[in-house]
Amino acid sequence: MKKTTPPAPILIARQKIEDYFPGLSPKTLANLAAQNKGPKFYKQNRIVYYTPDEIRKYLTGESKVST
Repeated sequence: MKKTTPPAPILIARQKIEDYFPGLSPKTLANLAAQNKGPKFYKQNRIVYYTPDEIRKYLTGESKVST
């Protein structure tokens, strides 16, 4: 049985990113953010969030700068 990904919400917490983008590790995103690279992210109450569009742009090479 093939695993299907759920529809993407407006914001995705870093720790849940693999549920929507299989193969993309939360640790990789954390390392990129520490280097001021990677997709744009938002923080609220110490939780880091990404929009699905920002993740897609980063993965396709359209976005290269973080916040």
